[in-house]
Amino acid sequence: MIENREDVARILFSPKMIHNGTLLPAAFELRSHISEDYLSVLRTSIPSWKEEMQLVPNRRNRTAIAYSTLNVGETRALSDDDTIFDVVAYPSEKFKSHAGITIKYKGEKVIGGIPIKQSSLTAESFIRLAIRYKLLVLARKEVHYL
Repeated sequence: MIENREDVARILFSPKMIHNGTLLPAAFELRSHISEDYLSVLRTSIPSWKEEMQLVPNRRNRTAIAYSTLNVGETRALSDDDTIFDVVAYPSEKFKSHAGITIKYKGEKVIGGIPIKQSSLTAESFIRLAIRYKLLVLARKEVHYL
């Protein structure tokens, strides 16, 4: 279990996640083409996290230009009656600090590209935007440029 006092870092890529110094809601979008079920982050309490961040590839359409640190306890505190945020360790041989921010809505895991079960009164796009916005506000507190 990751302790509430820990921080995690979300790598921010330009131009989709951060543009002209502005952190965008896309920084916390679960990718539909891979049915992403958590937002990748790195645990800053693991000594190798900065070296591991350098191993994440830049691609033709994205360049890592910054990272945002989020406190695990503050991330979990974003939870409300319907939406539960958690931070779970997902280490691998290459990325010992790898973790993920998971989200459940009304008890069901939120997955990119999979419809969210919701009441008929609330549009799914609004639920997904509200989730991204909560994380965005928290992440804007600490953005560090590479």
